[in-house]
Amino acid sequence: MNDFGLYSERATLGDWAEGANILYMDNTFARAWLERMHDLGWHTLWGERSGYNGLSTEAIVATAKKYGASFIITEKPKRFELPLIYENSRFILYRISDTRGYKE
Repeated sequence: MNDFGLYSERATLGDWAEGANILYMDNTFARAWLERMHDLGWHTLWGERSGYNGLSTEAIVATAKKYGASFIITEKPKRFELPLIYENSRFILYRISDTRGYKE
């Protein structure tokens, strides 16, 4: 979904395309990006979708709290046991409790 960031009013926590910046950024950026992607379920090459879809509700909430995210998006049919805000034929938007400033 390359255009999501253009239309979204909020920053994206994990984005595959963002990893391309590793070529131009330093090792600190690369480590931070890889840690976020790992927290979002990416553990194997080409496993980002299956990894994310394999996350439990508890795991995605812990990740959201770690990074201060308030909203979670899934592509159907993946569902989390969270308060649903919006859904259409392809996606579901959830809100979790206020996590701003939270760090583990």
